[in-house]
Amino acid sequence: MRRSTLLWLAAGATALVIAAGTWLAGCPSDAARAQSGGSAAPKNREMSPGRALFTREFVAEEGLGPFFNDMGCASCHKFPLGGTGDQVETQGLVGEIPGFGCAVQAFRTESSADGPEPIPDGIPTVERTVPDLFGLGIVDGITDSDILAFNEAQKEFVGGRPHVLPDGRFGKFGRKAIAATLEEFNRGAFFIEMGITTPGAFTGTDDDSIPDPELGDLAALLAMDRFVRGLRLDSARETRPFALGSELFHQVQCSKCHVQEWSFTDILLHDIGTGEDDICFGDAKAGEFRTEPLAGLRRNRSFLHDGRARTIEEAILMHAGDAAESRRLFEELTPPRKAALMHYLRKL
Repeated sequence: MRRSTLLWLAAGATALVIAAGTWLAGCPSDAARAQSGGSAAPKNREMSPGRALFTREFVAEEGLGPFFNDMGCASCHKFPLGGTGDQVETQGLVGEIPGFGCAVQAFRTESSADGPEPIPDGIPTVERTVPDLFGLGIVDGITDSDILAFNEAQKEFVGGRPHVLPDGRFGKFGRKAIAATLEEFNRGAFFIEMGITTPGAFTGTDDDSIPDPELGDLAALLAMDRFVRGLRLDSARETRPFALGSELFHQVQCSKCHVQEWSFTDILLHDIGTGEDDICFGDAKAGEFRTEPLAGLRRNRSFLHDGRARTIEEAILMHAGDAAESRRLFEELTPPRKAALMHYLRKL
């Protein structure tokens, strides 16, 4: 099996079952809301086993490579720990996943001997920036029934749809919502970003000299899942401009998709006009992306899936399609009100 092909998606799609949740008055579930509280998530500042694995750098003798983007999780997610980074990854459309849709391969920038991973001639390619990991514990706690109920309540106004995986679960993680659980997302990152194989159905195998799974410490892997699940930034201090910006965030309808209680995402695929030249992935069409969580936005250095926007305002002004009305309302704000909304967004 090619180490860099994203086949862990199809394998991992049948590995876990998400428990059914409840929906009250069209709002996120109580479980997800409880997780969003400031005291509920650990600070992750001690050197716990999960943090130790997240910050560990691997070498070839431990299974790194032969192609990889970096040597460890924290090597990419570093502004701050668990946040975004400055790497840009190239992905290409390489075929189909039977019964599901488009197959995508990540082409890594480093190798143990032969330079960057070669990209076949003639395939469509796109760029992806490093997403931050803040608030993903909240996303992991949202059930498929929550997502379905939210979609039913909102689709008349802003469109969107869940990304249904081959086993019927909804994808929640990744720019195209291709992983259903944080565990799958993390295991896939080990395999795709570092070439490290792990136990279970979330990863592939490779033909190097290191026996698979190359990282077989399940206790450490589960500890790292807990570490990532608890990553968050301290809440911004409530000031008068912040409160006004929060009000405007709802007024211009950003909150219809960027749901505050869900780390500012609705987990749905939307076409907002920023992916006309992108590629499909699974059942997600080229122009469809999962609503980006905004938790941690204050630490981002570039915006949108490929980093083409250099400022938050520039990213907003590129919104169209499902977000066209929200952009129109933003454009109609007076300069002082735009400034208040930007102040709010820069504190997330």
